[in-house]
Amino acid sequence: MNFFDFCEEHGIRREFSTARTPQQNGVVERMNITVQKMARSMLDESGTPANFWGEATFVAVVILNKTNVRVNSTQTPHELWYGETPSVKHFRIFRSKCYIKNNDEHLGKLEPRANEGILLGYSPQSKEYICYNKRLGIIVDNIDVVVDEEGNIPRQVNYESIEEDEDYPSN
Repeated sequence: MNFFDFCEEHGIRREFSTARTPQQNGVVERMNITVQKMARSMLDESGTPANFWGEATFVAVVILNKTNVRVNSTQTPHELWYGETPSVKHFRIFRSKCYIKNNDEHLGKLEPRANEGILLGYSPQSKEYICYNKRLGIIVDNIDVVVDEEGNIPRQVNYESIEEDEDYPSN
């Protein structure tokens, strides 16, 4: 099934604008520019390489959806869509140092129980954080993460003390 058939089957009416006429795009064009500027600012300020632009863009959209960005409106886009006030308790500073619990089942007695990482965002499906695991060199989703926003977390991380955030939706 192609996209045109899908739209017709689901009653989706598509409207087109003339190419290269941003005045027709208006609000959407300005919002795309806002998202792009936010992502660029996060990457520049944190010194994160540009190849993490996707993660920075996703975080920018999450922030915009959970904060009030419209004039003359008391509700956030999240409230308008879901009918509930969003929680931002789980928000952390982009590119903060974090410690990701090492879940390797073949972990030796003296091996570290956590891997150092960099916080890149939030999972759209659950309470997990998206982090870059420095030891493995990959991006991972993990709920067992302790974020070090101020550089004060000791070398030994106690994961049993991580509290569940009941306001943050999970699947």
